[in-house]
Amino acid sequence: MLTATGRSDVAYQLLEQKTVPSWGCQIGNGATRIWAREGRTRTKGVLHDPALYSLDHFGLGAVGDWIHRTVGGIDPDPAHPGYQHFFLRPACGSGPHAGPSRADERYLAPYGQVRSCWERSAGAFVLRASVPRNTTATVFVPASSRNAVSAPPGARFVRTGGGTAVYEVGSGSCTFTAY
Repeated sequence: MLTATGRSDVAYQLLEQKTVPSWGCQIGNGATRIWAREGRTRTKGVLHDPALYSLDHFGLGAVGDWIHRTVGGIDPDPAHPGYQHFFLRPACGSGPHAGPSRADERYLAPYGQVRSCWERSAGAFVLRASVPRNTTATVFVPASSRNAVSAPPGARFVRTGGGTAVYEVGSGSCTFTAY
């Protein structure tokens, strides 16, 4: 919900911080599911008042889905089931809680492996993508204009807007670099 309302910076902060409240705090304390109460802590590996905490909330799956769709940017196109066409639009963030400087997300779709591997450094953004055979992808590259992007051969420019340059690509591996 934070990402949907334009606050990915807060979502990244909750992902990375190690103190309460955060996903990082729960993972750091051995969680495999979201706790019913955020106050659960460990001292020397012992739960404080374990009877108060349900360990069966599926929230970490929702966080995993958020990482997959937002950080990696791998998002299915509902008009084309089975990832026959999909979107690659990584939200690499900006500001003090910009999130990671790189990500490598993969998804085994019915047509094969989809991959979004990106890195942000020294004023450049590099996105390496793998698009399975018999599929296509719409790729959103964080860039101020089309001229700021080095696109691979065969990538068809679609438009710019919202701080991205948008391309259509077919199957294979491709690399986009934005300066």
